[in-house]
Amino acid sequence: MTPMDALELEKRFNEEILAISKYPEIITGNENVAYASSATSTGKRLLEALGRHGARSKDELREKHPGAYEREVWNPNVEDAKGFAERLRSRHKYVLNASEFHIKGWEQGHYNALWEQVIRKDNFNPICFNEGYHYSDGCVRELLLGIKCRKDTLDANGSGLVWGDEAEKIWQAIGDYEKIGVTPQNLINLHRDIWLYIESR
Repeated sequence: MTPMDALELEKRFNEEILAISKYPEIITGNENVAYASSATSTGKRLLEALGRHGARSKDELREKHPGAYEREVWNPNVEDAKGFAERLRSRHKYVLNASEFHIKGWEQGHYNALWEQVIRKDNFNPICFNEGYHYSDGCVRELLLGIKCRKDTLDANGSGLVWGDEAEKIWQAIGDYEKIGVTPQNLINLHRDIWLYIESR
């Protein structure tokens, strides 16, 4: 590793520590925290944008239509997630909105690993799901984790989710992707895992 590489690595570590320090509830674990699960990088807006522009993936959308992804998917998703978290704060003292958490250089796998560790913490309960979460593989991954960790899983209105019904909605979302020629493999795999877990109980 060159001195420049070492400096860049140290800078990244410092950025990560600073980002995490903004959310003391992740570290302390002293208060009950509602986890707000809402689409950010994917979701129904991505489905609609792909269909509108004739693209088959997020990368293809970005390549063929610069700015469309940020304008039609990312930015409105982030705003929607922020509004969802604000509404949850009328019912819960502490709410973690994962869409507000960004670290330069992180990819989706890094965030998935972080939020898995967060959700596994005892004080993160319930997990609240925004409307249309079924189209987001990240949200559906959090549903699967919530089910396995025996968390309270609630819809946007605060009602408990019926897991079998949610699995059906995820299957319908998969069908909507396939109608525009997109195979959402992550959603397919997660749907299978949810059904297998439900059936094994």
